[in-house]
Amino acid sequence: MSYCEQHPNIVFINRVLGNWDLEVDFDAKNSREIHDMVKELKSRFSSLIRDHTTLTILKDKVLNPFREH
Repeated sequence: MSYCEQHPNIVFINRVLGNWDLEVDFDAKNSREIHDMVKELKSRFSSLIRDHTTLTILKDKVLNPFREH
């Protein structure tokens, strides 16, 4: 967690229940940066990462979660 908190490209960390234990979101300029980041994480934390899934988000729109319904 401390590694992720200090990494300049990691923008979101979420501990979850279910198929995965952790969600790590990071910004990348292109597919090469995505590949390099995943490779770095898997190499650095090979004893902790058993499997991973990559989801590429091309456009993101964050709505106000505090708006009244």
